[in-house]
Amino acid sequence: MKKQKISVESLEKKCKDFANEQSQIRTQDNLPPMSNSERLEMMALLAKSLEQKYDVVEEGEKIKGEENEL
Repeated sequence: MKKQKISVESLEKKCKDFANEQSQIRTQDNLPPMSNSERLEMMALLAKSLEQKYDVVEEGEKIKGEENEL
C-alpha cells in the first residue's frame, strides 16, 4: 500500500497543535501544566506515529491536495 505524503511543515504543525490541545485539556481538568520535556515527548510520539502512516517530504516538494487531506 502506498503511503500518502505529508510535508515537514504539516507534520510539525500537527505535533504542535496536538501538544497545545493536550495542554488546554490539562488546564480544564485543573491538572498541573506539562513540562517542556513532557510536551516534547508527546510531540515526538505523535511525529513517530505520523511518520509510519505518511511519507514525509521536504519543503518545496508539492503535495497534491495536502491542505484538504490533512
